[in-house]
Amino acid sequence: QDGHEQQGEYQRRFENIHAKVLMLKSVTRYIATLACVILPATLSSTVQAGVHHALDVTLDPADGSLIVADRVRFSKGPQQQHLFRLNTGLSVSSPDGTLEKLADDADSAHRVYRLTLDEPRETISLDFRGKPVAPAYSGMGGMPAAIVSPEGVYLDAGSAWYPLFDGVIDGFELSVSLPQGWQSISQGRRSLAAQQQHWSSQTPEQEIYLIAGPFSRYAQPHGDTELSVYLLNPDEALAATYLRTMGGYIDRYSRLIGDYPFPKFAVVENRWQTGYGMPSFTLLGSQVLRLPFIPYTSLPHEILHNWWGNGVWIDYDGGNWSEGLTAYLSDHLMKELRGEASDYRRKALQRYGDFAAEKRDFPLIEFVSRHSDATQAVGYSKSLMLFHMLRRDLGDETFTAALRLLWQERQFRETDFAQLHALFERAAGRPLPYSRQWLEREGAPSLVVEAISTTKDGDSHRLAFTLRQRQEGDAFTLNVPVAVMLEGREEAIVRDIRLEGRETRIELDLEAAPLRLDIDPEYEVMRLLDPSERPPTLGQLFGSTRWLIVLPSRAPAAERDAWQQLAAGWQQRYPDLEIVDDTDPRATAAKSDLLIAGWQNSLLQENNSRFAMLASLPGGSVTLGSPGHDRSSHSIVRMNQSAGRAIGFMGGANPDSIAQLARKLPHYGSYCMLLFDAQGNNLLKQSSPVTNSILTHSFTDEEVVLKLPRRKPLTD
Repeated sequence: QDGHEQQGEYQRRFENIHAKVLMLKSVTRYIATLACVILPATLSSTVQAGVHHALDVTLDPADGSLIVADRVRFSKGPQQQHLFRLNTGLSVSSPDGTLEKLADDADSAHRVYRLTLDEPRETISLDFRGKPVAPAYSGMGGMPAAIVSPEGVYLDAGSAWYPLFDGVIDGFELSVSLPQGWQSISQGRRSLAAQQQHWSSQTPEQEIYLIAGPFSRYAQPHGDTELSVYLLNPDEALAATYLRTMGGYIDRYSRLIGDYPFPKFAVVENRWQTGYGMPSFTLLGSQVLRLPFIPYTSLPHEILHNWWGNGVWIDYDGGNWSEGLTAYLSDHLMKELRGEASDYRRKALQRYGDFAAEKRDFPLIEFVSRHSDATQAVGYSKSLMLFHMLRRDLGDETFTAALRLLWQERQFRETDFAQLHALFERAAGRPLPYSRQWLEREGAPSLVVEAISTTKDGDSHRLAFTLRQRQEGDAFTLNVPVAVMLEGREEAIVRDIRLEGRETRIELDLEAAPLRLDIDPEYEVMRLLDPSERPPTLGQLFGSTRWLIVLPSRAPAAERDAWQQLAAGWQQRYPDLEIVDDTDPRATAAKSDLLIAGWQNSLLQENNSRFAMLASLPGGSVTLGSPGHDRSSHSIVRMNQSAGRAIGFMGGANPDSIAQLARKLPHYGSYCMLLFDAQGNNLLKQSSPVTNSILTHSFTDEEVVLKLPRRKPLTD
C-alpha cells in the first residue's frame, strides 16, 4: 500500500473532530458570558484563572460507570462562586457549598452548574459518579466521543467527564483504580502506587484525557523520555518496531525546534481506526497500527504535533496553522530525505487544483480543521506550500531560527496565523508582506512563459522572456525559481525571479548558450498547475465539479448492487457526482468527466483505445504494466484524458473487491494506474510523467535532461 496516499486517512490531528473543536470553544465562551451575567462583578477578573485538578478515579467498565473525587485549585486566590460544566450522566456534590443546575445542552451532553461556597477559598472539592453520556458527535471510524465499557475507556474534555472551568489547566494529578490486567493512559508521567496507576502533568493542558483497557504495555527509556507502546493484543515484534523508531524522531525534532516538552511518548492501540495525536501520545487504530508504512510516515507526523498543536496551541479564530507546518516538517521532510520532495509538492499542488481551486478555496486564516477534501487541500497542501516558500525566501538558517522562536515564545499558548507570521518577520529582521497575502486572500497564481528570445554578443548570451500571471483576480507577489541548462554545463543555473505584477519581463546574462529553460521545475511556488503539468489522475475525477459514474447494466445482480453501493457512498463525499448506467443516453452524450465501472460495461469497448492496458479485453486477463493479470482475481483502475475530459475505468473481480475499491480509491488520488489483488493489497501504482509542460522551453532539437543542483534537507 502506498504510504503517502494512504496515510492521509489515518494521521490527521484534528480533521474528524471539527464538532469537538467548536464545542470546546463554545464551552469557554458560554461560561465566560455567564460569568459576566450572574457572578459578582468582583469575580469577573478571575474567570481566566488557571485551574489545577487532583483527580481520584475508580473505573467500573463492566457497569459502564466511574466514581471521581476532584480537588480543584484556582491560581488567582480565593473565590466564592464558580461555574463549570459536567456530563449529564454524572451526579455531582460538594461539601464546600451549594450547587445549582443552570442549563443543559443535549448535543454536547453537558450540564452547567454554579457552586456557591460557604466562604471564599482557592480550593474546592467535587465528588461525582455515574455513567457518562456520549455527546452527539463522533470521531474517526464511528468512534464514540465518550465510552466506559468492558472493551475499553475513552474520555476527553468533549465528554466533560471532569468539571470544565474557564481557564487553562495548570497541570493535574490523576490516580486511577482499574480492573485486574488493565492499563490506563493519560498525559504526563506514569507511576504506580497502592494498586493505582498515577499520572502527573506539570505542563499546562487544554484538556485531560483518560484512556484505559486490557493493554499489554511495552516500554523503554530514551534519555529523560519514556517511550511506550500499548497493544490490545500482545505483539513484541510490533512494539519493538515502534520503540526503535520513535526515539529518533523525537531527537530530530528536538534538534530542529527545541527540547521535547513531555516526559513520555506512547503509541496506543485503539479498536476504532483512528489516527489521533494527543499531548505525549497517539491513538492509532488496530488496523492502522499494523500497516507497514505507519512507523515511517504517520508516526513522525503525530510525534511532531507535540510541538505544533499540543505544545504551541492553536487559536482557531485566527486559523489553524499547525497542520500545514506539521505536514511540511514531517511528511514533506521524510520525502526530502529520500530525494522525493519535488514530487510531493507536485502532488500537493495537484490536490489543491483538484479539490479547492474552483470556488472552493478560502484564506488560510479561515481554516479550522479538515472536514472535506477541499478543506484538506487548503489547510494542509496550500499551508505547507506557504511554509516552503517562507523557507526558500528566508534560507534554512533563518527559517530554523523562526521555528525555534515560535517554540520559545508561544509554548503552551494559543497562537494564530498572524502571530506566527509576526514571529517569522522578527526572525527575518524584515517585513514579509508577500507571505501575508496567502493568509488573507483566496486563490493562487497561474503562470505562463511567453516571448522567449536569445541573443549573442561575443562570448556572452542574453536570454529574455516574459512571465505572466493569467488567473482571475489580482496578481500575487511571488519569488519564482527559473532554471537554465547551459551548453557545456552539467547542472542548471537557478535564479529567483521576483514577480510583483501581472506581467514581468526578465533578462538573464549567461556565460554560455542556453539549451533549456524551466519555470519552477521543482514545484516550489504555490500556484495552479497548467493542464500540461497535470497528467490524468483519479483526483481529477474526485475533484471535478461535474462528473458521471457509469454503472454496468448487464452485470450480475450482486455486482450491480456492489457498484451501486460504491457510487452512492462516493456521492455523499463528492456531491458533484451523478450516477447513471450504460443504457442512459447521458452516459454517451455528456461532456462531463466520466468513470466507467465494470468489465461488462457497454461503454468500455468504445473507450478501450483510451486504456491501452486493456488489450486482452475479450479474454480472461488484462495487461496492466507487465505481465497480464487474471481479472477474475484482480481489480484495476486506469485514467486517461480526451479533449479536456478526464475519463477512467475501474474493474473489480467480485462484489467484495468492489467494496474494497470504494474504501481505498479516494486515498490513491494522485495515480493514473492501479492494480490490487483479491485481498485488496496494492500491487502496482503509477503516475504518468509530466512530459510537455508549457513552463519548459527547449532551444535545441536534441533532448536535454534537466539536472538541478542538489539541495540539503532542512535537517538530517
